[in-house]
Amino acid sequence: MCRVSQTRLCWRRPTEKHRASIRNGLLRLRLPWKRVKGNKPTMNKSSPQKWFENAGGWSPRHDLEELRAGIAVGLLNQQDEYGMTALSLAVFTAWKEGVEELLRAGAGTELRYFRTGETALYVAVLNKKESIVDLLIKGGANPDAANHWGITPRIWASRSDLSSLMEAVPVGEVRRPEPLIQNAEHLAEHHHTSFKIPKRSERENLKVGQAVDL
Repeated sequence: MCRVSQTRLCWRRPTEKHRASIRNGLLRLRLPWKRVKGNKPTMNKSSPQKWFENAGGWSPRHDLEELRAGIAVGLLNQQDEYGMTALSLAVFTAWKEGVEELLRAGAGTELRYFRTGETALYVAVLNKKESIVDLLIKGGANPDAANHWGITPRIWASRSDLSSLMEAVPVGEVRRPEPLIQNAEHLAEHHHTSFKIPKRSERENLKVGQAVDL
């Protein structure tokens, strides 16, 4: 027998394989949980990590009920620390049903990955996901939304034999996204040639929240 917890999960008795993994220090986060049949998953807007993990990542669950639960609480256009949305993660992992569900709900197609400025459509074209490219175009995605280097999905599609999917969309103005510094690593990787690194004495005297010229 098992009991339903507040998170709608049910504890199963660990198997010998689980016990061996625990003894060997191999099992840390992979607890033997299972979804209780008949109960809808819950989603917390203040902690959207499960929302992102369902749509993409290393081992996405691709659970439509979880996706709908997240949409219901307002996570539709939430971005993670890298700028990825559920739509861009679903595109990256080729979850066609998830992409369809998110587009029906009105997911923003112009939200971008912070580091490169890529949209979900750019990701789909880059990975040659023809059916998903078609869905995004029909869902209103802009093929002329450039990344930080001025490369658009339309330009990349011409190199991937996917340009026919965008012929019905008139060519628009190409605009690069506003630069957005994600973290120190991102700053050093993409902008190190365009700013002067302050001396150590200057850095040590900076106050929290102080603006600096790049």
